[in-house]
Amino acid sequence: MGNNVSNQHTLVSGRSLVGTPFIRGVSGGERKRTAIGMEIITDPAVLFLDEPTTGLDSSTSNAVLLLLKR
Repeated sequence: MGNNVSNQHTLVSGRSLVGTPFIRGVSGGERKRTAIGMEIITDPAVLFLDEPTTGLDSSTSNAVLLLLKR
């Protein structure tokens, strides 16, 4: 049983497999927002982002850009 659970819910670094074929895991947009948030929380002097809003809907893209402007 325990091995089956760990096979279904594997969590490894930023490229995680979360969920199963039947249970939705983390979307690409959620993964992207989490990665940006993890970088912002360290309060870097400079933040390089390569197309931070690609794959996000317009509302979420706007929210990300407003957050980055702060």
